[in-house]
Amino acid sequence: MGDRVRPLCCCEYFDNNNERSHILACCCNCVDLDEGFESLITGQGFPEHNRSKFMATLQDRLRIPWRGGAKQIAFDAILPVIILPTMFILASISLWWTIFSFTAVIVILASVFKFFIRTIPRTKFFIVWTVTSIIILYIIFEFIVIPLLEILVEENILLSILFALFLLFLYMMRIRNSSLGKIGENEAESGIIGTSYNKCNICQVVVPNKDHHCVWSVIDCCVGRHNQCLFILTLFFGIASLVYSSNLTLTSMIVLMFTSSLNWVYHLFLLCTV
Repeated sequence: MGDRVRPLCCCEYFDNNNERSHILACCCNCVDLDEGFESLITGQGFPEHNRSKFMATLQDRLRIPWRGGAKQIAFDAILPVIILPTMFILASISLWWTIFSFTAVIVILASVFKFFIRTIPRTKFFIVWTVTSIIILYIIFEFIVIPLLEILVEENILLSILFALFLLFLYMMRIRNSSLGKIGENEAESGIIGTSYNKCNICQVVVPNKDHHCVWSVIDCCVGRHNQCLFILTLFFGIASLVYSSNLTLTSMIVLMFTSSLNWVYHLFLLCTV
């Protein structure tokens, strides 16, 4: 009772067991991690129940100092903010580091997809990854590529329109998806699930003619009869924006490097990020 009465300092918090803890103890006394590694070393693999409990403990202990007590931050959401800038910086060192970064991103995404879908079905990793990528690419395009004065105003406006349409259809798709709980309630109670309605195991909603649950990018929702057209339009304008911006960026860089060797670009950090 005394722990509850005494105010929390900026590094203290109440954990999942409702016990007072400190962020400096984040690496201490993790039974599931110990058991998992013991099982892994003995050749039995990392048990699923240990993996799930370890992720829950990690999410509970990953916090930052804050007034009134340490605030929890999502482990899966903070990873892209660290990985993407790191990969960009490594890729800017040399050609071989660029190849390494591209390969590492593919391996990381494949591993994370397999791991998080099993342990954290409602992970925000892919949403944050996409948002972080968009922000970085937008900053590079607007503040590095545009000042090269090789992009016409009309081209920049067209790219902005394509991106705005992508955001519009994405917003409409998520709004349509938010009403799924109400749409399928009567059908679920009537036992129709399995014929024209299916319950998603990830977002726990009833979906009419469910096709799949899209965890990639900022979509992060089920795709079915209710939003399939919007899903296709969102993908179309999103891909069109990326392809067009890549074309404009590469065209600008090729014009500058037409008579020069490509090696010098790695000596200019702002250009090598492109």
